[in-house]
Amino acid sequence: YLTKPLTPKLFFARLRAAQRVVQLQEELAFDREQMVRFSNELSIANKRLQQQALTDALTDLPNRRFAMERLEQEWALTQRGERALSCMMLDIDHFKKINDTFGHQLGDEALKQVADALRKTARAQDVVCRWGGEEFLVICPDTGATAAYQAAERMRVSVESLRMLAPDGRHMPLTLSIGVAEKGEGIADMNALINRADDSLYAAKTQGRNRTVLNS
Repeated sequence: YLTKPLTPKLFFARLRAAQRVVQLQEELAFDREQMVRFSNELSIANKRLQQQALTDALTDLPNRRFAMERLEQEWALTQRGERALSCMMLDIDHFKKINDTFGHQLGDEALKQVADALRKTARAQDVVCRWGGEEFLVICPDTGATAAYQAAERMRVSVESLRMLAPDGRHMPLTLSIGVAEKGEGIADMNALINRADDSLYAAKTQGRNRTVLNS
């Protein structure tokens, strides 16, 4: 507000001041917009990094770290109610021979094809993870021993049916040994559940491979 009488000097001084206020307000709005955009970009980048930290780069499956975190969550849910929980340990048979005979590049391709077969065959609630090397872990929430065994057999058959050829045209057989365990009596924590499944896997190996062994 300006009071009369107006002088050109005062009028233009007030006008310049008002112009500066408007300019500062525009700059402040721009800075806020930039901060919001930067915050959004940072959030997206953090989510991407977190996803990368929990994903196996070769197979694009969740990795061992993710598997442990998810299994811990599922274990906690079973503690709150009468919910079943099973898990599988899967191992590609004679994988070292595949690498030694056909090379590591084809070994990596075998891992990717097995991972893809497991992903496609798994049930909606199953969580397929790469455990490390040629081993995979499958978490089966709300699943008892019998249903987990049947799901494991479907996965085993799916991998056995893969037709992978070596560069020289030779057929490269791919099979799985699988150990299945269910949370139950004598299994005090999730590590004990994994160990029980691992024991079942060892039994599958010693019994001739390309089979599923259940130890509930």
